[in-house]
Amino acid sequence: MRKFVLFAAALSLSGVAAAQFVNPSAPAATTTTHTSVKSVLENGKDDQRVVLEGFIVEHVKGDDYRFKDKTGTLTVDIDEDDFKGQKVTPDTRVRIEGEVDSELVGENKVDVERLTVNP
Repeated sequence: MRKFVLFAAALSLSGVAAAQFVNPSAPAATTTTHTSVKSVLENGKDDQRVVLEGFIVEHVKGDDYRFKDKTGTLTVDIDEDDFKGQKVTPDTRVRIEGEVDSELVGENKVDVERLTVNP
Protein backbone atom coordinates (compact mmCIF):
# COMPACT_ATOMS: atom_id res chain seq x y z
CA MET A 1 0.00 0.00 0.00
CA ARG A 2 2.85 2.35 0.85
CA LYS A 3 4.35 1.87 -2.64
CA PHE A 4 0.99 2.74 -4.20
CA VAL A 5 0.74 5.98 -2.20
CA LEU A 6 4.29 6.98 -3.19
CA PHE A 7 3.55 6.17 -6.83
CA ALA A 8 0.31 8.20 -6.79
CA ALA A 9 2.10 11.17 -5.19
CA ALA A 10 4.90 11.06 -7.76
CA LEU A 11 2.40 10.80 -10.59
CA SER A 12 0.42 13.81 -9.38
CA LEU A 13 3.60 15.90 -9.03
CA SER A 14 4.68 15.09 -12.58
CA GLY A 15 1.44 16.62 -13.86
CA VAL A 16 2.16 19.82 -11.96
CA ALA A 17 5.68 19.98 -13.41
CA ALA A 18 4.28 19.79 -16.95
CA ALA A 19 1.79 22.62 -16.38
CA GLN A 20 2.43 25.88 -18.23
CA PHE A 21 0.84 29.31 -18.16
CA VAL A 22 -0.41 30.55 -21.52
CA ASN A 23 -1.21 34.25 -21.79
CA PRO A 24 -3.98 34.66 -24.38
CA SER A 25 -3.32 38.40 -24.74
CA ALA A 26 0.39 37.96 -25.55
CA PRO A 27 1.35 38.31 -29.21
CA ALA A 28 2.00 35.04 -30.99
CA ALA A 29 5.65 34.12 -31.44
CA THR A 30 6.78 34.72 -34.99
CA THR A 31 9.30 32.60 -36.75
CA THR A 32 11.21 34.30 -39.52
CA THR A 33 12.51 32.23 -42.40
CA HIS A 34 14.73 34.11 -44.82
CA THR A 35 14.33 33.08 -48.46
CA SER A 36 16.77 35.47 -50.18
CA VAL A 37 20.38 36.52 -49.76
CA LYS A 38 19.27 40.15 -49.56
CA SER A 39 16.95 39.35 -46.64
CA VAL A 40 19.72 37.53 -44.74
CA LEU A 41 22.20 40.37 -45.26
CA GLU A 42 19.79 43.20 -44.40
CA ASN A 43 17.53 41.67 -41.74
CA GLY A 44 19.10 38.42 -40.58
CA LYS A 45 19.43 37.84 -36.86
CA ASP A 46 21.48 35.09 -35.25
CA ASP A 47 19.90 31.62 -35.41
CA GLN A 48 16.97 32.62 -37.68
CA ARG A 49 15.99 29.96 -40.23
CA VAL A 50 17.20 30.25 -43.82
CA VAL A 51 16.01 28.44 -46.96
CA LEU A 52 17.75 29.64 -50.12
CA GLU A 53 17.86 28.47 -53.73
CA GLY A 54 20.73 29.45 -55.99
CA PHE A 55 24.32 28.54 -56.80
CA ILE A 56 27.54 27.87 -54.92
CA VAL A 57 29.88 29.94 -57.05
CA GLU A 58 33.20 29.77 -55.20
CA HIS A 59 35.09 27.86 -52.52
CA VAL A 60 36.68 30.47 -50.24
CA LYS A 61 38.56 28.29 -47.72
CA GLY A 62 37.84 25.46 -45.33
CA ASP A 63 34.05 25.11 -45.02
CA ASP A 64 33.35 28.63 -46.40
CA TYR A 65 31.77 29.02 -49.84
CA ARG A 66 30.17 31.93 -51.71
CA PHE A 67 26.48 31.40 -52.47
CA LYS A 68 24.58 33.46 -55.05
CA ASP A 69 20.89 33.93 -55.77
CA LYS A 70 19.09 36.58 -57.86
CA THR A 71 19.31 39.10 -54.97
CA GLY A 72 23.01 38.89 -54.08
CA THR A 73 25.93 36.88 -52.77
CA LEU A 74 26.96 35.82 -49.27
CA THR A 75 29.25 33.40 -47.47
CA VAL A 76 27.87 30.05 -46.35
CA ASP A 77 29.49 27.49 -44.05
CA ILE A 78 28.99 23.98 -45.45
CA ASP A 79 30.51 20.96 -43.72
CA GLU A 80 31.93 18.39 -46.12
CA ASP A 81 29.43 15.73 -44.99
CA ASP A 82 26.51 18.05 -45.92
CA PHE A 83 27.35 17.48 -49.60
CA LYS A 84 26.48 13.77 -49.10
CA GLY A 85 28.47 12.80 -52.20
CA GLN A 86 26.47 15.14 -54.46
CA LYS A 87 28.52 16.75 -57.24
CA VAL A 88 28.13 20.54 -57.11
CA THR A 89 29.61 22.98 -59.64
CA PRO A 90 28.99 26.73 -60.07
CA ASP A 91 26.28 25.79 -62.62
CA THR A 92 24.45 23.42 -60.24
CA ARG A 93 21.27 24.87 -58.72
CA VAL A 94 21.06 23.97 -55.03
CA ARG A 95 18.74 24.50 -52.10
CA ILE A 96 20.34 25.20 -48.75
CA GLU A 97 18.66 25.12 -45.36
CA GLY A 98 20.28 26.42 -42.22
CA GLU A 99 20.55 29.31 -39.79
CA VAL A 100 21.87 32.86 -39.85
CA ASP A 101 25.27 33.20 -38.20
CA SER A 102 25.59 36.88 -37.26
CA GLU A 103 29.16 38.10 -37.28
CA LEU A 104 30.36 40.87 -34.98
CA VAL A 105 32.42 42.27 -37.84
CA GLY A 106 31.40 41.89 -41.48
CA GLU A 107 28.33 40.44 -43.13
CA ASN A 108 26.03 37.70 -41.89
CA LYS A 109 26.84 34.13 -42.90
CA VAL A 110 24.64 31.07 -43.17
CA ASP A 111 25.49 27.89 -41.28
CA VAL A 112 24.16 25.23 -43.66
CA GLU A 113 22.47 22.20 -42.12
CA ARG A 114 21.15 20.64 -45.34
CA LEU A 115 22.12 20.94 -49.00
CA THR A 116 20.01 19.53 -51.82
CA VAL A 117 20.78 19.57 -55.55
CA ASN A 118 17.78 20.89 -57.48
CA PRO A 119 17.04 19.44 -60.92
